[in-house]
Amino acid sequence: MDRLGLGSDVLRKINPKLVYVAVSGFGTQGPMADKPAFDHVIQGMSGLTNLQSSEDNGFDLIRTFICDKVTSYTVCQAATAALVARATTGEGQHIDISMLHACLAFMWPDGMMHRTLKDDDRFEMSPGADYFQTLNFSDGAVAVAALTDSHWQAVLPLIGYPELLDMPLFSSIASRMTNMKEVSLVLKNPRLDIGVEKAVAALKAADVPCAPCLHQDEIETNDQIQAIDALETYVTEAMGKLTVPRPPVQFDGAMASQAKPSPLLGEQSREVLSELGWDHASIDQLISSGDVVVTALP
Repeated sequence: MDRLGLGSDVLRKINPKLVYVAVSGFGTQGPMADKPAFDHVIQGMSGLTNLQSSEDNGFDLIRTFICDKVTSYTVCQAATAALVARATTGEGQHIDISMLHACLAFMWPDGMMHRTLKDDDRFEMSPGADYFQTLNFSDGAVAVAALTDSHWQAVLPLIGYPELLDMPLFSSIASRMTNMKEVSLVLKNPRLDIGVEKAVAALKAADVPCAPCLHQDEIETNDQIQAIDALETYVTEAMGKLTVPRPPVQFDGAMASQAKPSPLLGEQSREVLSELGWDHASIDQLISSGDVVVTALP
């Protein structure tokens, strides 16, 4: 942006109320400050790939653009806070956010909780990653969050391990928290293959938080997802028929919609330049020279 003459100092001198957010991959200083970054790269640097692997020294990518989205949420939060501050002070500000820092902050509370306390008398606990294990059956899997003693009193007999109820390893929250890798092995290898439907019914009856793991093909037809009207389908000129999530926030109980497509790259070039004060002849010249792109709807 500085090379284009649109840097923070230039624009905020013109408009001191401007909130200018500058996003980088690795930050503004250090040996990687000028290096390119994409989601995959930040996953690696932030420790997420190590968390995702089932092996202590293994690495695997989370198969969604989580770092891009975490950074986007961080930008929204920062910009909103700056706008609230401007409402009080009347002044804008410059904000720097790096993808690396945003994703470290997102990952740290649970992903690095076993490395947060540094005193010698610290309470030892398992890495947060060890708490994530699906309950697998031949017909699918169940996501279960067995936390309390009563939860485990229901889970262990259900999957064929009633004798473990009397073992110290499973007898208390503290013991389970410090040995979650061993505890999770039981969930990973149930002795009884009772199937997803029976498992979910039994776990719900025991008030154990759980849900079936949905295949991507099942999401749009799931009863709960349909009940909250989370998805909407609409038709656009450029992309045809689309199904996407509605905005998840309901203000005053009202369901929102985003059934209005984003403009194509260059679709509104003329309108933007006109609002900035360019006359029609100058806009035509910019377009004919190729300096400005105009994309028409199909």
